[in-house]
Amino acid sequence: MASAHPRYFYGNISYSLTVSDRVGNAGTSATNAVTIPLQGFSTFGTDMPGCHGAHVLGVGTAPTVNNPEFSMTCTGGPPSSMSLCLVTDSQGTGLDIFGVGIPVWADVIAASNVFGLDGPIDGTGTATAAAAIPNNPGLAGGNFYFQFIFYEASCNPAFSTSGAAPSRSCRKAGFVAV
Repeated sequence: MASAHPRYFYGNISYSLTVSDRVGNAGTSATNAVTIPLQGFSTFGTDMPGCHGAHVLGVGTAPTVNNPEFSMTCTGGPPSSMSLCLVTDSQGTGLDIFGVGIPVWADVIAASNVFGLDGPIDGTGTATAAAAIPNNPGLAGGNFYFQFIFYEASCNPAFSTSGAAPSRSCRKAGFVAV
């Protein structure tokens, strides 16, 4: 998905060139395609699909310093409800450290920075947690990890003792100053 802000563009570009020589003869090149991959984002861990399907993590724009539009997303949540997005600076191991049937991929114990963000879920089941990245050069090159947790009491997944269905976690690597 391409961002609306040109500094953070990623996606596919198709182009062709039309040129004219000095006499006025025009020529057009074949259509070329270029793909610009999203930098600074990858996933890890194992997914525990909830009652609304598999979870797919994503980001709204590239994670870069001074990006007020940055957000994290996760599909497969219960439509029109709320989720918790855990963000830390320490990668978890996937252990159920709280004993409630949720593997923790964003380590809240060893982290020096822990954030809990609201992740409103739209009617299609996609949660979005806004997390503006400030203009702080000290963040460049930092790693942050996030994980969405959905509470799905209406279907109580068999693998969870709490009724919560966590997403796999996601690693946001390399906040790079633009």
